[in-house]
Amino acid sequence: MLPGVEPDGAIRLHNTWTLKPAGKQMELGDFPVNIAMHPSGKWLAVLHCGYGQHEIIVVDIQTAKQQITCRVPISQGFYGLAFAPDGEKLYASGGENDLVHAFDCKQGLLNNHRKLSVAKGSFVGGIAVDSTGKRLAAAGTWGHSLNILAPTIPQPGRQP
Repeated sequence: MLPGVEPDGAIRLHNTWTLKPAGKQMELGDFPVNIAMHPSGKWLAVLHCGYGQHEIIVVDIQTAKQQITCRVPISQGFYGLAFAPDGEKLYASGGENDLVHAFDCKQGLLNNHRKLSVAKGSFVGGIAVDSTGKRLAAAGTWGHSLNILAPTIPQPGRQP
């Protein structure tokens, strides 16, 4: 018997032992490093930062068969991923690009990509959004720093 996925979903190892995963599995992409659950509990955002294209994948987890609703490539990511408390924004770290990727999120779809700059040499890692959604903290992994941002951008004709 060769190593690999068995018909019942078990994984056969090179030593002929098998592992039976708990729950359901879904193949997504190269090197998932972080997951953020949407406040509604309906979607998961997964940040991929491997050798392939860095990307964010959004998965609908409340349908009978979980499915990908959105895949968005990013220039670079590194661990940080967080939804705003109202679920209308998603933020992802931009690693050595010294930025935070910001997206609008509607019905599991990401759009309106913006890049929020931080201090040079920061290498953005972990990120967090406060309970109001008006402040975002971005860890400066290489810069030994903490960047505090105001991620809300007023829309034309609307008051901040």
